[in-house]
Amino acid sequence: MSAKMSNNRKEQRIQLVMDAAKKVFTDMRFPLLLQDFCHGLRYIISNRLLLALIAGFLFFGIVNGVFAVLPIFAMKYKLSPEHYVFHSSLLTVCLGTGFLIGSIVAPFLIRRFTRTPINIALGSWIPELVPSQHIGRANALIEPVMMLGYSLALGLIAVAFPHWISISWLHFILGLCTAAVSAYYWSTLPALVRHRSELGQSVSGP
Repeated sequence: MSAKMSNNRKEQRIQLVMDAAKKVFTDMRFPLLLQDFCHGLRYIISNRLLLALIAGFLFFGIVNGVFAVLPIFAMKYKLSPEHYVFHSSLLTVCLGTGFLIGSIVAPFLIRRFTRTPINIALGSWIPELVPSQHIGRANALIEPVMMLGYSLALGLIAVAFPHWISISWLHFILGLCTAAVSAYYWSTLPALVRHRSELGQSVSGP
């Protein structure tokens, strides 16, 4: 008798979970999602400082795309053509170990030296610029912008390497993108921040 009651309770719980999942799925209609996305996009375009911040992530995506294939190509075409598979695997292991150690050590170093990588610093700055009702829409656009740069970089490499660009040129592209995003932020952010602070002071009044 107790086993039968337990099975009935399990079936009721499963049915409740299935009903809740169906309700969530019916609420997630594509027109509503598209409308919400367009609303967030209009808000970002109207906010010049936020638009400048998110546009810079395109360069971060390009850097990530180039770096994704650069170590393997450097091993295969320049450093170790005969044993590039082994050395590429060893490099991947070292990168994974470095990421793991960095994720553990980085919080302590950030608290000690009060310095963060630029993409983390910019990402943490966005919540201060965006109201809570728009923060999800703003953050949702960062990843597509980065993936656009990532895809552009990989597409360019697939078409141009190794016929038109070499390993050295891939290093140059990394350096140029880093310099470009630095120059872009240096030329745009200070003026936009000053303009935002002036607007805030004029709104608040004397």
